[in-house]
Amino acid sequence: MHIKNVIDTVVAHYENAKTRTRTLMLLGPSGVGKSDAVRAAAEELRKRYGQFDVIDLRLSQFDPVDFRGVPSVVDARTTWNVPVFFPQEGTRGIIFLDEITSAPQAVQAVAYQLTNDRRVGEYVLPEGWMVMAAGNRMSDRGVTFNLAAPLLNRMTVIEVHSSLEDFVDYCVDKGVAAPIIAFLKTFPQYLNERDEKINVDCQKLPVGKPFATQRAWTTGATHYLDYPSESRIELLSGSIGERATADFEAFLRIWETMPSVELIFSDKNGSVPVPTQKEKNGLATLYAISVAIALRVDGKTFGTVLPYLERMPKEFRTLVVKMAFRRDRSISTCDAFHKWMKDNADILRIN
Repeated sequence: MHIKNVIDTVVAHYENAKTRTRTLMLLGPSGVGKSDAVRAAAEELRKRYGQFDVIDLRLSQFDPVDFRGVPSVVDARTTWNVPVFFPQEGTRGIIFLDEITSAPQAVQAVAYQLTNDRRVGEYVLPEGWMVMAAGNRMSDRGVTFNLAAPLLNRMTVIEVHSSLEDFVDYCVDKGVAAPIIAFLKTFPQYLNERDEKINVDCQKLPVGKPFATQRAWTTGATHYLDYPSESRIELLSGSIGERATADFEAFLRIWETMPSVELIFSDKNGSVPVPTQKEKNGLATLYAISVAIALRVDGKTFGTVLPYLERMPKEFRTLVVKMAFRRDRSISTCDAFHKWMKDNADILRIN
């Protein structure tokens, strides 16, 4: 399941009182966006219910006793003090058992009761709360343990996969640097090198070395683009790996030498050339130009840039319009956009 669908699934799962009591488990490669999906779903639920929290418990950092609480002796009887991280009655949210596959079997065993019975010892989870878990697969070659069969049977497991289109939408919404978006459109295998569904050579990646993931692009690589070339290469290699860095650096040379976006927007007589896919680096240049236009065009300039768009291959025209509409929906109010939509109704569907 793609991340965008995961968010909708989590929201629907919570809103159904019956399914809310069933733990959802997100299983997938590192850096695919599992934790972000849980937080995005919580943000949507916060809009509907007001206060809505996420209690993030990294199971790999817990000992079994941490869940039961510290014991006290009261009237010659032993009781356990409920850990402060457990929610109280009258609140809503998600208890998120992250890194569950990195937790030893003894810690996983503590989660049995919480995931199935919604309780730990004498503590009972309030009705407004749902339990979720997330972890990596054994094939991801991280610090992982097999999920115990009783625990696995207590959860609904969703396998999460990378989605280039979902990630591009995320980048547009969050203002991620345009060269990164354009590069990943050109080389989608670097979206997440550990995801075998988009990178067939994932098992050939060296163990213990950095590799490209969605998380690495947004939390690491995006911050190094303005560094001097030598330090940038070192820092990128330490964030997204040597393979992705080599191709990304070559792509940045294309980005720097592509036709000026300013000239494209002011091109009234068709003098700015449109690259072809047959020429050297033509595909990469087309993606670079498309993303650059999409992240700048608005309702006032759409008619100005339209003559250039009409000379681009159909799939790139569509890419520009869809990305531009995603970034700024007010673009749909201009006459030129309406005309373009009418003329291209057979190839474009915007949602």
